Amino acid sequence: MKKAAKKKTNKKTAPEHLPDFVLHLEELRFRIIAVIIFFMAAFFVSFAFCGNIMQFLQQPVAGAADKLYYFRPYEKFTVYLKVSAVSALFFSVPFLLAQLWGFVKPALNAGEKVFFAGGLLAAPAVFYGGAFFAYKIMLPAAFSFFTGFAGQDNILPVWGVSEYFGFISSVIVVTGAVFLLPLVMLLLMKAGIIKHETVSKARPYIIIAIFIIAAVFSPPDVISQMLVAVPLYLLFEISLLAGRVLKK
Repeated sequence: MKKAAKKKTNKKTAPEHLPDFVLHLEELRFRIIAVIIFFMAAFFVSFAFCGNIMQFLQQPVAGAADKLYYFRPYEKFTVYLKVSAVSALFFSVPFLLAQLWGFVKPALNAGEKVFFAGGLLAAPAVFYGGAFFAYKIMLPAAFSFFTGFAGQDNILPVWGVSEYFGFISSVIVVTGAVFLLPLVMLLLMKAGIIKHETVSKARPYIIIAIFIIAAVFSPPDVISQMLVAVPLYLLFEISLLAGRVLKK
């Protein structure tokens, strides 16, 4: 009898009899660990090819940043670490979204699964599209504006490797993230967290917020700010139109 009771007790404490919220926490922990492992693997691969990545990041301002300088013995090594970390984060976005999808999928019904799967599939495309836009259009325009002051008053630029790559990588990643805002808004409207009518009525305030975001996260010249604000506003209008269609 004692052995039977003991076996019964052990059976009750088996993992399949844990409360649902504990199982969800276990799954969340597993997925977070998977994302960290993927990020670390991407970091080491990026560090191995960091020289090529840095050459790639110099191309938007070819000629202006052919020679970069570092002013501390350890500075170039720390720049390698930072660039590798940003590169790993950049390439980890699809895997991160896949893990997010795997975690929320069981809680969705059939219609929600189709919509949110489409949203998560579109998110990397929008993010990388924003990053490409920053790399190909924003950064050349910004540096063309900045280098226009070079040589005036016998003041010549000296490009520091840390400041240069910090500026380049932050603009690329932040622009990609900012371009995700309309998609996030569309998902929130579909989920019922925010209403289409509320967003539509708040359009003037959202336009002001878009230009504030562009001013904060883009280089401090009017051209770069407009290059961020105008596409972001167009994406907002497209999201609003898509929200109206989904509502019908």
